Amino acid sequence: MNDITPKNKELVVFVRLTDLHSSPWQSRFEPFTTEKGQPGQPQEIDELAASIEKNGMMQPILVRPLENGYEIIDGHRRVQAMRKLGRGQILAIIRDVTDHEAQVMHVIGNLLSTLQLDSRILEDLARNNLIKDLRVLRLIRLIEPVDNNGVSNMQWELYRKALFTKMGRKELAVLIKKSLNKMPVRNWKMKFGSNKITINIATGILDQAKKDKLMKLITDKMNEIGDAL
Repeated sequence: MNDITPKNKELVVFVRLTDLHSSPWQSRFEPFTTEKGQPGQPQEIDELAASIEKNGMMQPILVRPLENGYEIIDGHRRVQAMRKLGRGQILAIIRDVTDHEAQVMHVIGNLLSTLQLDSRILEDLARNNLIKDLRVLRLIRLIEPVDNNGVSNMQWELYRKALFTKMGRKELAVLIKKSLNKMPVRNWKMKFGSNKITINIATGILDQAKKDKLMKLITDKMNEIGDAL
């Protein structure tokens, strides 16, 4: 193994592009642009290369050491852009991780780390690669946020349902919209201050009529509480 990185440590250094190798789990997902919903095109690499040339590379890539160089865990497009610019080196975080850790990190990198999916979904994606459409995964996230432990039972059940029934993206979107509109208010927090009480209620995606009804119910209940004090 390349011994530049001590076990369980990481370094941020410049590495030669000729020493980089693609991840065996690359292209696990279908890349879609948010604007057009179309497969990624070489034009995107051209645009990224132009941005890097003008502004510099804003974030190092993530790699792990191999016998003959480094495996790219996250940053394949940045590497392509740097090669297009004719650069010889790229800034990289070198992290010594296991095959499984690299798989999970690659999945998270493809999901931009902002999807906040249930940890079991991430594990299953790394192992089995059964859902490749990022738009489906983004829809699943909408059903419920993960808790502090990275868990959402509703996300996990919806993910399993999408797998077992081979539900399409449009069907899934309709199901989620119906579920969110019918979902009772279940997430709320109460914060006590020195002279006030603040209540935060997560309503999900409710239409204006349901929001108005909720506000009326809350107002009526607060008036009852005020009269009882």
